[in-house]
Amino acid sequence: MRDKIGSLEALSLLLVVVLNHVILSLPKNVIAKTGSSSLLNIIFVSILAFLFMMFIVRIFNKFPGHDILNISSFIGGKFLKYLTGILFLIYFISFSSITLRNFAENLKIIYFQNYSITLILFLFILAIIGCNYLGIKSIARGNFIVLPVLFLSIIFIFFATMKNFNYQDIFPILGDGFYSTFISGMSNIYAYSAIAVFYFLPRYVEYNSEIKRIGYSFIIISFILLLFSIATVILIFPVISNAEQIAPLYLAARLIEFGRFFQRVDAIFLLVWIISVVSYLSFIFALSINIFKDLFNLKNSNMLICSWTLLCLGVSLIPKNLVQIRFFTNVIYRNTTLGLVYLFGFIILFLANIKLSKENKKERVNIK
Repeated sequence: MRDKIGSLEALSLLLVVVLNHVILSLPKNVIAKTGSSSLLNIIFVSILAFLFMMFIVRIFNKFPGHDILNISSFIGGKFLKYLTGILFLIYFISFSSITLRNFAENLKIIYFQNYSITLILFLFILAIIGCNYLGIKSIARGNFIVLPVLFLSIIFIFFATMKNFNYQDIFPILGDGFYSTFISGMSNIYAYSAIAVFYFLPRYVEYNSEIKRIGYSFIIISFILLLFSIATVILIFPVISNAEQIAPLYLAARLIEFGRFFQRVDAIFLLVWIISVVSYLSFIFALSINIFKDLFNLKNSNMLICSWTLLCLGVSLIPKNLVQIRFFTNVIYRNTTLGLVYLFGFIILFLANIKLSKENKKERVNIK
């Protein structure tokens, strides 16, 4: 039987996915796409994400307690269930592994230049293994404790660095024009990639009636985080500096000083972010293991923890350098999220809604 989690814990699991991408490279990637119109663009794509979430919630309310695997099985049997599960497993494992490598590379550049990247990754893997043996419910509770600190750190950096803002950087407000902001810039909706996790939450949430509130709260709070983080980066750094290898929010945190005796507060933020990355990756791997367990009807998933995390280590070592990592996070991750999370997910839920409507209509006819 699955561990059930509360609505606030479920919400925190969604938000930690967004926050970790915000910390690493998401603001930079958004700005690279839409330039000075990034703030206007993130408002636009957030409205689209909210509308998409409304659609998801509406379908999930018709299938109470069921996730996208159950819904796939409903419309396409075991074949579609296996296809959906395997696609999302590849998505979660590959891109969480690249996220781990990205963060480890940042740590190596900032503090551990003399250490092997494999050693840094291995230390993270050990922490993830330990967390997964505690179970997804313990991970959710730990994440719920870390999240407020992480959330406040993003907001704090914005206000603490205001003296460094150059407000000319948000002009022209439409950037390269209407097409760049609202058409090609629509791909920035990938910032809400945690919707992929939302697809699997219904079977873990204690009260299914809370799904709607969780989904809507996730979009609204994520929008606030994205707005503050993008505003911080775009107002401090010129757009051309987005080629910087180190995470831009960390660079912003290094500018914070409170007198002569309280400097380099970025070290505090980095410690919080390390805990956050471990929490995020632990949850993604716990979720992935549970998906694998459901697909192949395994009774005990503990035996998968070590092999799964070692697979993560192997995948994280595939990129040869930071250039390849940036390509994975900005190009492949963006396009895969648009194709799998939005297009494929929409098709599954849309077809399920049609089939359910037809079956309900037949039942009403038979009753008459």
